[in-house]
Amino acid sequence: LLQDGLGGDAKSMVIICASMDEYDSAETLQALRFGEQCQRVKNEATVGQQQVTGMLQKLDARIAELEDVIRDKEHWEVREIKRVDDLVEQGTYEATLAEKAGGEVVRTTVLVGAEAEREELVDLLQRRAALAGEKLEVG
Repeated sequence: LLQDGLGGDAKSMVIICASMDEYDSAETLQALRFGEQCQRVKNEATVGQQQVTGMLQKLDARIAELEDVIRDKEHWEVREIKRVDDLVEQGTYEATLAEKAGGEVVRTTVLVGAEAEREELVDLLQRRAALAGEKLEVG
């Protein structure tokens, strides 16, 4: 019953119940001797650590795969946005732009192509940090 706990890959606690009654003295003495033997056993649990290590290795492999997919799929896209200013002063450069082009054209670049993979990567990184007992800040 206690094989794994006393000499294997688990941590166990033994509670000894004793009686002050003379009638139970033989059983109490046996229980106390058993408790002393249990107290001498020293072991380290490793199965749980091996499982966590295996899970971390699987997560690391999937994270590496996702990083490769993201590297292949992602690209920068240029987007143009017309910004219209309602409070334009007459005779200014902004007023001229508003008349000719309908407003100021603002160019921005956006990283696109692997949005779903990025979300999965963030989720995996958070799970890995939780398993490893680390703190991960996602910004």
